[in-house]
Amino acid sequence: MQPDLISHSRRAPGLVVGEEPLVSVCIPTYNGARFIDAALASVAAQDYERIEVVAVDDGSRDGTADRLRAWDARPLRLFVHRRNRGHTRTWNETVARSRGTLIKFLHQDDELCSDCVTRMVCALEGAPAAGLVFSRRHIAFEDVPAQQAREWLAVAGRLDRRFGDLAAVNHGPELLRRWAEAGFYENWIGEPSAVMVRRDSLACVGTFGPYVAQATDMELWARIMSRYDVCFIDDELAVFRVGTRSLSVRNRATRRGWLDRLWILESLAYDDAIARSLPQIEPLLGAERRQAFRSALRLGRVRDGSPVPVAPYLDYLRFRLLARLRPSHAPFGRL
Repeated sequence: MQPDLISHSRRAPGLVVGEEPLVSVCIPTYNGARFIDAALASVAAQDYERIEVVAVDDGSRDGTADRLRAWDARPLRLFVHRRNRGHTRTWNETVARSRGTLIKFLHQDDELCSDCVTRMVCALEGAPAAGLVFSRRHIAFEDVPAQQAREWLAVAGRLDRRFGDLAAVNHGPELLRRWAEAGFYENWIGEPSAVMVRRDSLACVGTFGPYVAQATDMELWARIMSRYDVCFIDDELAVFRVGTRSLSVRNRATRRGWLDRLWILESLAYDDAIARSLPQIEPLLGAERRQAFRSALRLGRVRDGSPVPVAPYLDYLRFRLLARLRPSHAPFGRL
């Protein structure tokens, strides 16, 4: 079945009529009925012509799928899980079911500015060696106390500044080196809603890895940066919602992602090309392995003394054993 396309009157400046690349806006959803209409409306408002919308509902129980079915502003391809499979598998399914040469991610509770797709397409079309483009994002707080919001913005509001001066097109491996020297403690690129990637880059490095619980996007950005240039748009082209009900907040509350940094470093070290070009990875990985082992010995206590589930560490040990038995084992995302 051919994808339904959203058609608009305006086209991306600098692109030849009829040759604009197809952009797949990928929206994974789970119990997102409160915000999904706004996310979809922001897609409908895009001033770019060739867009397909691919939504995968991960077994929602709040009527999210019904709201998606009822959305008639533009055609949409919807796939619904009967049971919940987890956000990483759902993200990857949206990509696998898409047809576009460019992939635009969108969280169910985020929104895109009306010129987001156009400007990101133009950036990538103007830089053939680039694998991704990212922009700044506007932060929208929901039910977050003012003081907490100010603290959040101070820490994570403009993480792109950690790279230093960014040009419109940047050498990805060099940005990755700067990130590695800082220890990979924060997501300097930003959330998926502020990113567009080439399908070819995902075919090369894989999609979202299955082991990282919270920072799955951060790991993927790093793998793309290791082989491709990176475009940056110094403007807010997406709205990222921060609230007390978000998946990120739930994951932090359960400490589900306490091994994420270990998995990210493991992923980068597993890639021989990255490991050779970034000698910083090996000592960082060794230190993180020791820290995780000490936390497991303390019966699931991490640096700040708070409890964490030990089961993810057992999964990690099984991975290490499998990697030793099968050196060709590929544990990370594949398109």
